[in-house]
Amino acid sequence: MNGESTLFEKNAAKYVKDRSERLEKKTVILKKLMLVARIITGVLLTAVLVCSGYLTEALFSYDVISQKTREVPYDVSTSVSTFVCYTTTYGSCYHAKHCASLWNSAVETTVYEAKQKGYSACSKCTPREKTTLALTETRYKTEQYSVRETKTPSTFIIWLGCTATVIACYFFLTLPVRIMIRKNNRELEAIAKLENEYTF
Repeated sequence: MNGESTLFEKNAAKYVKDRSERLEKKTVILKKLMLVARIITGVLLTAVLVCSGYLTEALFSYDVISQKTREVPYDVSTSVSTFVCYTTTYGSCYHAKHCASLWNSAVETTVYEAKQKGYSACSKCTPREKTTLALTETRYKTEQYSVRETKTPSTFIIWLGCTATVIACYFFLTLPVRIMIRKNNRELEAIAKLENEYTF
């Protein structure tokens, strides 16, 4: 009976020792994987920090087309009469020099100026309008035009988003590894308790 008990204890001790060694090797491999994951995450975070400005401009910039208005000058040429005529103080017509309507008052002006003030030609003397002058007037018109603008989001926001994405990927991808390491550690603690019961 004692021989069987001793054999059982030896087999149990051997199993516990083999199991402990396998778990320790597995834990070492998992910790190396975690170290590699940390190094890759650090490299990615450094790349994001260095290249965030370029990434923002290359990947997240966009064009916006807006409609704007502007005043465009253009010239208008008109021919006006510079022939001298006369107006009266209370009349509404302009007259030639010999017109009988000028007996009371006569104000010298030109046909163009008289027309600008609202006077019309006298039907009796019919003032001449042969002498003309070309006037050029600059006017303005409103026109619409399209403007293409390139807008870029804030570099800090892009950097913050990329950093959060890299960290989140690290935690999610290494979650199974961390769970396995924790499980191995608990099993190693249980094996350590068994080692106190057997003599190797």
